[in-house]
Amino acid sequence: MKGKRCRCGFVTRASKPRCPRCGKVTSDAEWKDTGVVLSSTRLKIPPEGFKASMALVLVEVDGQGPKVTCWSEDDLTAGDGVAIVETGTGTYICDKQKPKAP
Repeated sequence: MKGKRCRCGFVTRASKPRCPRCGKVTSDAEWKDTGVVLSSTRLKIPPEGFKASMALVLVEVDGQGPKVTCWSEDDLTAGDGVAIVETGTGTYICDKQKPKAP
């Protein structure tokens, strides 16, 4: 996942040449396509094209990257690790990461 980072600590997926927080020039940044759930809510009426009971999830990318909203069919709670997939239409889908085998 690519985006921009500023020396002041601001990060974004948008390709902004200047930081909206401090006005300094931003630099290119790249993060893994994983993240941690910050918040989640279940929707009773899902968006078109999705099956019932979708969750809208706020995810912090790679533990230090920007925050993105994702759609998910999984039951997710704060602290869960997720894999993030960009759909190509500006939206994201996230799936619960499976625990690693010992």
